Amino acid sequence: MTSWTWEYDGYELADQGLRESLCTLGKGYMATRGAFTECPAGDVHYPGT
Repeated sequence: MTSWTWEYDGYELADQGLRESLCTLGKGYMATRGAFTECPAGDVHYPGT
């Protein structure tokens, strides 16, 4: 099996909500949104399970 990497170049505050949605990890029943762990929920970041 070959390994792969998904990475973004740069940081655009307006695109952060979309990036968190695209990086959600789940297995059909429950999922965890791909938000920064050190950032609290607010207008930009929305961590959740």
